[in-house]
Amino acid sequence: MPVVEHAAIDTWELVSATQGGDFAAFAGIYRRYARVIADYAYAKTGDHATAEDIASETFLRALRSIGSVRDLGKDLGSWLTTIARNVTFDMAKSGWSRNAAVTAQPPETVAREGIPEEDVLRELDRAALRLAITQLTPDQQECLWWRFFANRSVSETARHIGRNAAAVRALQHRAVRRLGELLPPSLVSPDDSGSAMTGLPPLPKKESRT
Repeated sequence: MPVVEHAAIDTWELVSATQGGDFAAFAGIYRRYARVIADYAYAKTGDHATAEDIASETFLRALRSIGSVRDLGKDLGSWLTTIARNVTFDMAKSGWSRNAAVTAQPPETVAREGIPEEDVLRELDRAALRLAITQLTPDQQECLWWRFFANRSVSETARHIGRNAAAVRALQHRAVRRLGELLPPSLVSPDDSGSAMTGLPPLPKKESRT
């Protein structure tokens, strides 16, 4: 049997191959999306260990249900992040948030000598931002994650979350406005664009409508 170079074929071909019993193809899916899912989980939890647990469980569930997934014109990452979101909710019910709160609290860095005050304040700001993001709706969180943590365009985000560009812009606007209400004034830029929020990459300028 010839060896298939998984890196050179389409993701949905990997799905089809996995459905046909080629579980090495699933390893190709894992390699393509493991970092995306781990980053998504970390953005949700703020805790690396919990994010790794979520990512592992996500791919386990994905493998179990790979037979039911179909190519509907979306990137496979959309299906995987939906699973990751469900895993996050399930783990939250089991109490992971209490553990994450202990391991992710940035004030622990204060006890380490030699840490500049600016770095401690920056960590506190990031913690405030993560906490605020958890208070957004799931759709708003997913939109912000794809737009700013994964650095995707409006059109790419729309494809990932299964919405049109106008819906993504509306979600983004409501999410940033809500963050402006939740965050301390020092973390929000005067024009409420979000560009001054510490811990997030600068928000891209709004795309012109043509």
